[in-house]
Amino acid sequence: MNNNSSSRINNRRKGAAVLLAAIAARGIGFGAASQLNLSWNGTYQAGSVTVDSNCQATGQDITVGFSDPIFNAAVTLPWTISTIQFADVSDACNTKSYSVAYQSSGSDEWTELVSGQTLNLSNGAFDVDLPSSVDPQEIANVALTIYGN
Repeated sequence: MNNNSSSRINNRRKGAAVLLAAIAARGIGFGAASQLNLSWNGTYQAGSVTVDSNCQATGQDITVGFSDPIFNAAVTLPWTISTIQFADVSDACNTKSYSVAYQSSGSDEWTELVSGQTLNLSNGAFDVDLPSSVDPQEIANVALTIYGN
């Protein structure tokens, strides 16, 4: 065997070793990435509805939403919310009484959150605190009534 042949074999071996190292490194990268798990299964949704009230103008929808999510690493679903937010409420409704209830997913029953409180609007908006025992993931519907003189 001459030097040229030996040199080519060594170069092929080196090339194969480099290729195997690259494939192994890439395989480790893929293996590590495949172990990552994006496990957030939660959703928070919002919307708007027409509220039948003598103080809210016809066709003026009240927007319903949630506060910004709060991170808590100690629980299974790490984000939660603390309030339900109502916006686009007519100033004519300020100081009237209101009540808020929610319905859980898969349930026909309503749970009252606030009863007979006085609206104190700030730029046509107000918040209702959610008790820590309420899982915001389970809220399927929100009901609002505005009443009084």
